[in-house]
Amino acid sequence: MSRVAHRGSKTSSAIRQALAKGYSVSKKGIPSGPRGTLGGYTKDKGGVLYLHISFNDGKMTRPIPVHRMVAFLKFGEASMRQGTLTRHLNGDSLDNRWSNIEIGTDRDNIMDQTKEARVAHAKKAARAKRRLSDSQVKQLLRLRARGVKYAELEAKFGISKSLINGVVTGKQYPEFDSLRQELGLTKE
Repeated sequence: MSRVAHRGSKTSSAIRQALAKGYSVSKKGIPSGPRGTLGGYTKDKGGVLYLHISFNDGKMTRPIPVHRMVAFLKFGEASMRQGTLTRHLNGDSLDNRWSNIEIGTDRDNIMDQTKEARVAHAKKAARAKRRLSDSQVKQLLRLRARGVKYAELEAKFGISKSLINGVVTGKQYPEFDSLRQELGLTKE
């Protein structure tokens, strides 16, 4: 995963300046400076490697993502177009070999992930948007199985009748299908 490039961004400008100063990245993904191989890079919490290069006679240090530098070396200005992402094809953000770096769209970047990773991400995003906790869903289903009316459930849980219906019928929270079966709840 990578961030969107912008032709006029500070990072894009810093990459051009760093290259002009003699910094580069080998085809094996090893950063180097005017005096040879660099070991002074850091990684952020997402695992992206950064070079820290001084500009303005050492008055300012700018972090430069190594993969963005590789993308610029490999693809030139096309890597700096608005909306362009720098992608790690194998999903390993520490692997900055030229053969592992590609440019593309956000959709391309998502599709670089395995199907399992995409499904896990989608499920995590869906869970984050949920209105009800697992225990609330179980409670709602048990109450409905006992005949509690939609209006009462609406008031108790603070949700719409359509969401209640989705929960009861299994259109929402399908992972509770076994409980629905156990309680004798079917599509209403």
